[in-house]
Amino acid sequence: MPYVLLILIAAVVGVILYNLLNVYLLRKINVNKWIVLGVAILVFFLPIALSRFEFSPNVMSIVQSMFFVILLLWFFDLNSKGPIKKEKQIKIKTKAKPNKLKTMPKDSIITNEKDKKSKNKK
Repeated sequence: MPYVLLILIAAVVGVILYNLLNVYLLRKINVNKWIVLGVAILVFFLPIALSRFEFSPNVMSIVQSMFFVILLLWFFDLNSKGPIKKEKQIKIKTKAKPNKLKTMPKDSIITNEKDKKSKNKK
């Protein structure tokens, strides 16, 4: 019974630790998601390589499990974001006013340079 309680407490601490790390650290780190998954798999198989050393099995397995879960949650978070899409810049163009020429007097409209010169001579 105490071992189940210890695992439950470690799970709650692991989720709280992941949320804190995600807010303050993990979002700021730009790393490839496959590297995070590779490190998580490495951490998952780490106890096999460290079986020669004398560690407390209860504490070491819980710490290793918490670290694996944090890395796996980070991978899922990176995977859910997907590729970053660049938004197109919106260009504001002025709208043509079609009725402007209809309301202007015809003698004030200059169509080309020849008309401009002839009006100046008159």
